Amino acid sequence: MRPAVALAETAAPRRRTGGVRTVAGLILVCGGIGLSASIAGRPAEVADQAGLFVMLAMCVGAGCLGPALLTVAAPAARLLGDAGRLAADNVGVRAKALSGALVPLTLAVAFAAVKVASYTTRVHVTGEPGPAADRWLEYSGTAVYTAFAAVAALNTLVTLVLARRRDLAVTQLSGGTRGRTLAVVFCEALVVTGTALAVAAVVATTTLLPLLHTALGTWVPWLPLPWLLAGVLGTAALVSAGTVLPTALALRRPPIEVVG
Repeated sequence: MRPAVALAETAAPRRRTGGVRTVAGLILVCGGIGLSASIAGRPAEVADQAGLFVMLAMCVGAGCLGPALLTVAAPAARLLGDAGRLAADNVGVRAKALSGALVPLTLAVAFAAVKVASYTTRVHVTGEPGPAADRWLEYSGTAVYTAFAAVAALNTLVTLVLARRRDLAVTQLSGGTRGRTLAVVFCEALVVTGTALAVAAVVATTTLLPLLHTALGTWVPWLPLPWLLAGVLGTAALVSAGTVLPTALALRRPPIEVVG
């Protein structure tokens, strides 16, 4: 058994994802896709109302499938060297716990993407930006909702880091330096960020395309590159704030005191 797996197993024994959870996740995701396909071409009011249920079904379904998604994504961290290999082992063991942050992360990113892309695509297709007051109201509401979901994700990630302080201390006592331990956690954060962005992209696309087709007659969303980069960097910053930052603070305490 690899050392990272052995250390993680002592604090978080491996558990298989329950069959009921997996089936529920697949049903919700397939249901969201089916509902999305059914609202294309419907009246705009019906499509807008159904779009919310598409997003919720997809997000909750992705949360149910979160452990499997993270387990599949974890090996990608091995491309980052020794720290990445340790991170891949840790994510594989802690996939079920880390999946708790996927739902709020996916909701935050997907909701913001749908709202922003809806507006930017409308402007791109029609050339009409609309009243500034309506634009401000739309974006401010999106910002508030996204902030609430982001705080939920941040709380989940910080709680997970605090719960593994002993594990981090044991890693240091077994020869891991503070910098190396932080590098491992950073690689773990990259896996969570990449998974959340990929899932949010699928959710946003599934929700947005029928709405654009109904309202504007197009299947192609238009999102400016600065908005796209802001979403990626914002998600990475949020995950880092919930993992790397509290880990750096936790590692300031002598490991022997944590273990003792």
